[in-house]
Amino acid sequence: MLLDLVILACGFSIGWIFRCFGAGRRAESGFHRLAGRRTLAILVCCGLAMLPRLALLPWIPPRLPAIMDESSYVFGAQTLAAGRLANPTPAFWQHFETFHINLVPSYQSMYPPAPSLFYALGIVAGGGPWWGLWLSTGLMCGAICWALQPLVRPRYALLAGIFCSLKYGVFSIFSDWYLGGAVAALGGALVLGGYLRLISTARLRQAVWLVIGIAILANARPFEGALFSLPIGVALLIRILQRRQWKLLAATAAMLALLISAMGYYNLRSTGSAWKMPYMENFEQYHYVLPLLGMGMQPRPQYRHPEMGILYDQWEGERGLLAKTASGIMSLNWEKFRSYYHEHFGPVLLLALLGVAASLRSPRGRIPAIALLLVCCGLFCTVYRQFSAYPAPMLAGFFGFAMTGIRRLNAASIRRQRLGPYLGRGLMAVLLIVGAARLGENVIKGLKATGADPAPWNVVRARMIDNLTNSDGQHLIFVKYLPQHNGHEEWVYNTPDLDRQKVIWARSMGEAEDHALMKHYPGRQFWLIKPDAAYMLIPAKSAR
Repeated sequence: MLLDLVILACGFSIGWIFRCFGAGRRAESGFHRLAGRRTLAILVCCGLAMLPRLALLPWIPPRLPAIMDESSYVFGAQTLAAGRLANPTPAFWQHFETFHINLVPSYQSMYPPAPSLFYALGIVAGGGPWWGLWLSTGLMCGAICWALQPLVRPRYALLAGIFCSLKYGVFSIFSDWYLGGAVAALGGALVLGGYLRLISTARLRQAVWLVIGIAILANARPFEGALFSLPIGVALLIRILQRRQWKLLAATAAMLALLISAMGYYNLRSTGSAWKMPYMENFEQYHYVLPLLGMGMQPRPQYRHPEMGILYDQWEGERGLLAKTASGIMSLNWEKFRSYYHEHFGPVLLLALLGVAASLRSPRGRIPAIALLLVCCGLFCTVYRQFSAYPAPMLAGFFGFAMTGIRRLNAASIRRQRLGPYLGRGLMAVLLIVGAARLGENVIKGLKATGADPAPWNVVRARMIDNLTNSDGQHLIFVKYLPQHNGHEEWVYNTPDLDRQKVIWARSMGEAEDHALMKHYPGRQFWLIKPDAAYMLIPAKSAR
């Protein structure tokens, strides 16, 4: 929050300088002209998010998945790119058991498919999943500008889009981590923009954008997406009924029915039930802390692999115990707030709060403000650790209300002297400066990560795969962890076409079980690795 106050003070100072010297008018006039060309403004936001990252590829190449969630999303992308919704359970599947991947009743990612669909586009195009991530980041920034044009003046919508492009476009958690945040934010922006346009002009085209946004949210962040979409959907339904817009209602209902049917079919192929998502299947098999505060804990599953049980105990078991006390809940939520503020809310949280307070009294902004507050409540009612993607559905609204806050400050005056225009102009300048500084900071982080020495474990693993792929024959690597293993460094991930991949990773489960797996893959060369001791492959037979 201190950073917010600094930003307000800097905005006031720069605004005062503008007032004293009459500066900034020419730049502001050019900015207004660009913002007035709405389509061009949207394209500028897309380009500003995508082109700098593209230009930096020689120095900051695409990241390799490192977080377990990333590996799961990429696995989902590989499945969709192969033209399948799910994969059959492999033989001896217990050896391939890993985090966030379902092995039974089907072999697939546990996560909803919308982010993986974007990453699959990159794979199909031939460049790899990162290109889908890059595309989703650009579309997100352009969609934020588009969504806010009916809510705030065009210049503020453009400012929000540019700020997001600078903040998220290069080596950010949205642009370079395969966690689905940009896809969820894109869905939220489409829902918000579609709603704001529908209450002004009830056209089918706007309903299409709204339903596309709902589809993305339902298949990217179902919980937060539902919280964001529910008040918007209810308000829109009441408005349509009051105005007797039966054609619009019928068309929207048909599109939603098609969406529900498609999601049901996906679930049916994945879990055998149209009403059971892959995430729910994974939760039943591996998780024991219920997601919302006050729901408690279930009996701990019997894990086949000790390292998996240890990580679940650390990752959610400890938080489940904290959630039983008021002080523990405060600690959990303070940790969430700090993380979300660092990733998203800073340095415009105070401006957004001012905008929300003002919008609750506005017919146009009241429902989006309620939707945003509902998502915030949901975020702080969960037990699990915070991830950058969780608030993504409400980001377009959040930055829109920050711009509303700037608009409100335009009415500020001291002793009947209007300072608002100068203060607003100063805040716009400060946000552009902060966004540029964030861009520079992310570039430096990307350069440091690329040149890291020694190479991180996921880079070492990828090099092993490349070396074995370029050698003769096929290979199977048994992974054996030591008790002090860092569970977040998971080596056992494979592709959907497990039997046909040249290098297979499997958990070592003891001599008898490992020997049975060897017999199932005759002709392969077998290796053993103990990554907690050394990044070294040992011929499996000699190891025994």
